[in-house]
Amino acid sequence: MTKNIPLFYTKESRLTVAELLTAGDVRLTHDLDPAQRAAQMACVFTGIAPMDSAGKDDVTFFHNVLYKKNLSSLTAGACIIEEKYVQDLPADVIPLISTAPLRAYAKTIHRFYPDMQKKPEASIHPSACIDKSVTMGESVSVGPYVVIEKGASIGSHVRIDAHAVIGAHVVIGDHTVISAHGVISHAIIGKHVTLLPGVRIGQPGFGFHMDKEGVVDIPHVGAVIIEDNVEIGAGTTIDRGSLKNTIIGAGTRIDNLVQIGHNVVLGKGCIIVAQVGIAGSTSMGAHCVMAGQVGIAGHLTIGDRVTVAAKSGVTRDIPSGQVLGGIP
Repeated sequence: MTKNIPLFYTKESRLTVAELLTAGDVRLTHDLDPAQRAAQMACVFTGIAPMDSAGKDDVTFFHNVLYKKNLSSLTAGACIIEEKYVQDLPADVIPLISTAPLRAYAKTIHRFYPDMQKKPEASIHPSACIDKSVTMGESVSVGPYVVIEKGASIGSHVRIDAHAVIGAHVVIGDHTVISAHGVISHAIIGKHVTLLPGVRIGQPGFGFHMDKEGVVDIPHVGAVIIEDNVEIGAGTTIDRGSLKNTIIGAGTRIDNLVQIGHNVVLGKGCIIVAQVGIAGSTSMGAHCVMAGQVGIAGHLTIGDRVTVAAKSGVTRDIPSGQVLGGIP
């Protein structure tokens, strides 16, 4: 079946174990004699595959104890694995030992698919509409029908894909990627940020006052601050602040279809999974995990290293270090 699938990525045709050792922060076992070590270092692999489909020419990886029972029947040529599980591998599978197999796998797959890390050549598509007051750094790539409004500042090595709209006075840091149909306004974006297709950043929040005379919209005059090394998934929306700023901490990963309200503050290194909704003016500490479809009420304070299980409803403050689930 897979042979008819178009090739979307350029892959290295062959890598030796010696090359994999330098690429993935892995090592061989210590109990090899020089001849065994030389033989293993020279072994060649042509791909990386999951445990259940890897063949003798493939490298695979093991990081989840739920699949430990499958190690003894593994047919891969090599396996990225923690040292304590090496004894469970078949004798003909080369163990590539790592203290962090998933991290090593990520580095290894980048070695097999080097184009994943390449930036496009600098170019401005002739259909792009860029205000003359916009400033740009070196090696910027701007795709078809992109709009960049007055006073925007674009850093070096930035990629802006087709039909994206960058609003007036937006700042985008170096090495950031704005994917197709992204719309950004009232925002300062850091370095090495990735915004996936259809992201909406900086629109006014859902703020209004309702009384006997009707509904009065409350203007939002804040901004969105996205710090360095953040990734934001497709279709996610982040509202700008009302009088304060909405802030997304450095290193945070936000999944697809997440809604983050005005004045929300996320600390560093948070993981926000698909369909999470965070209401306005809630503050979250560093390294928190919000699983899929968690709903968080407004004006709450959530501490550091908090984990909330999927589909939970958060209606009160949460101290640091808690692991919670349920409604409420």
